[in-house]
Amino acid sequence: MNVIIRRTLILAGMTGFVLGTFSLGLYIAKELLKDFFGFRWEIAMAIGIFLTLAGYEPIWELLISTTNKYFIPKKYNYQKFLKEASRGLTQIESLHHLLGLVSHFITMRMRLKNAQS
Repeated sequence: MNVIIRRTLILAGMTGFVLGTFSLGLYIAKELLKDFFGFRWEIAMAIGIFLTLAGYEPIWELLISTTNKYFIPKKYNYQKFLKEASRGLTQIESLHHLLGLVSHFITMRMRLKNAQS
């Protein structure tokens, strides 16, 4: 529970700072387009909205990966994980279903990007 609160606070702070800085830069760019280059405010606003939408997803992915890499320690209790997984897996009779569940457990609980069955 402590890790969840810590991660939430770190991610909220980083998100507020980075997206606030990004938004401020876009606002200044919009004002420059409008005032110094003679763009109408509607076109300057449309360009600002487009740049915001284009930059949001890469910034969000960068924040998530940075938070996971530097601020959240990766402490896995493999014995606990294997005990939990094996308890449920012993009741499954289909080998294909069992293999899919093992792959799912590994990718979700250990935060691996890919596991093939």
